[in-house]
Amino acid sequence: MSEIIIFGRPGCPYTEAALKKASDQNINHVFIEVSKCPDDKMCKLFRMMAEDKGHCTVPCIFEVKYIGGFDQFSNK
Repeated sequence: MSEIIIFGRPGCPYTEAALKKASDQNINHVFIEVSKCPDDKMCKLFRMMAEDKGHCTVPCIFEVKYIGGFDQFSNK
């Protein structure tokens, strides 16, 4: 599994369980507290992606996969 991004709330048992599982399984992860999201555009994008899948609660977990540059992207 590549790196994951976990959007959640401290104190939420499901967010805490997701963070623990990521740590226990040595999964590279970034935690973003939804109430302190550092970049409003990024948060809106992830929120739209989650809502598109019918997900509207925390945690909201995304897997991040590196594609490469334009050459790699254009060959997909």
